[in-house]
Amino acid sequence: MFQVAAAYTLGPGAHLRRFRVGLRCPQDGALRLLFDDARLPAPAVDR
Repeated sequence: MFQVAAAYTLGPGAHLRRFRVGLRCPQDGALRLLFDDARLPAPAVDR
């Protein structure tokens, strides 16, 4: 079993802009960063 950590940043309009996800093995303490500061495109705006 792994421990999971996630962090995110919201942009204008409360849209998800960036995120990080990591896994940690509690038995040996090994940490694997799966996504580091992944940027998401801004959503299209209907006018």
